[in-house]
Amino acid sequence: ARSPRSHPARASAATRRTMAPPKFKDLLKAPSDLLSDDFTSKKAIKFKLPAGGITFTAQNEFKLSGDKVDYVANKITGKYAHKPSKVSIDKLEFKGDTAKLELSYPFASGKVKGKGDMQPGKDLGGSVEFDTCVGGASVLAALNLNKFKLDLSAVTGMKGLNVGAK
Repeated sequence: ARSPRSHPARASAATRRTMAPPKFKDLLKAPSDLLSDDFTSKKAIKFKLPAGGITFTAQNEFKLSGDKVDYVANKITGKYAHKPSKVSIDKLEFKGDTAKLELSYPFASGKVKGKGDMQPGKDLGGSVEFDTCVGGASVLAALNLNKFKLDLSAVTGMKGLNVGAK
């Protein structure tokens, strides 16, 4: 005999209520990705290498001018998760003379994310985000440190209807 939880149609009401709909900013992600990805003529070589818990990715993008290579853009990224502290370096990227850093940490049944940009001749940029699920609603708060701007968004849904606000 199978338990009621083993069949998806018999999932408990509590299980269905805890699942939140997609985040407001992600509602149009699939269509925009479909329309913008992979429609370029760039040529690239990409290597991915896991080493000692860190994943390194090196990418060289070639810009062609006729039959000659006009420009080569290099990018090196790294990713690391420190399991004892639960701090994760989601992205450490060096591209040309710019650098980006993204960190995340679980906090209060949600996730805190910090992002930073460094470009020569510009101020340091960054943001702090807090993402959580509250009573079946997905809530995101983001503070942009460059403009001192706070964005709040929430999405909830029931029986095939998703409602979002930003």
